[in-house]
Amino acid sequence: MSAPPLFTQEGCQACARWEPAPRRVDLGAFGDVSDEAGYEGNGVLSVRLYRRGEPIVKEDTASQVLHTITRGAAKTFKSTPAGRTIGIEISGPGSPLLAGAIVDGAPLPASAVAVEPTVCVIARREDLVGLLERHPSLARELLLEVNTRLMTLMTRAAELAGCRIEARLARVLLALADKMGQTEGSTIVVNLPLSRQDLADLAATTIETCIRVMSRWDREALVRRERRGFVLHDPEALERLAGGRGRPSETHAAAAVFPERPSAALP
Repeated sequence: MSAPPLFTQEGCQACARWEPAPRRVDLGAFGDVSDEAGYEGNGVLSVRLYRRGEPIVKEDTASQVLHTITRGAAKTFKSTPAGRTIGIEISGPGSPLLAGAIVDGAPLPASAVAVEPTVCVIARREDLVGLLERHPSLARELLLEVNTRLMTLMTRAAELAGCRIEARLARVLLALADKMGQTEGSTIVVNLPLSRQDLADLAATTIETCIRVMSRWDREALVRRERRGFVLHDPEALERLAGGRGRPSETHAAAAVFPERPSAALP
């Protein structure tokens, strides 16, 4: 049996999760991609570029398509009845956005917005459900992805309930370093131009508090914001502020861009 034509793990060096399969999408520096579409891979896939700040999916809308990031990054967030925004996570290449709702077409539980120019492969729900029915291994991959997101949400709930703002913000920065950081000497560089509002949303605090804490950490030479993103000058100090997460040092390696998780082999 051949691999499903929608997503495979073939050639996915960053994450061993999902990867567009009909043909590789070479988008260069996004210069040759229109706002609406790239191609229709065997009638199943389309490709779209989202500009920085552009919504990708919106909370409470019906889940009729699945977006999977192939380039760039997106912030997933939840809006509260009081009008506040609580950031859930930053997702990068290989991440399907809010995949749990796609099976039954339920309303999306959160929103996602591009935090830099971001390319997504888009699959229609009816096509994806058919593939899941025909290829159990693909269904296992989706289940693993949903489980990973559930574990993330459980961790976030515990952080919001029991952590001080310094600990929450330190954990946000360390998580981004785990996912997207590159080691440069004794520092870790995260090349992701998040705004102060993005960081505040992810740490579930106000922008004023975020600015105050980040400014203090800059003076203390812990973290420094730059145009390209930010630099962690003292990751060990941030670990102590975060309460110690037991993060292995080798996860800083550039090759380990995303956390590993069990993966089901495709047929």
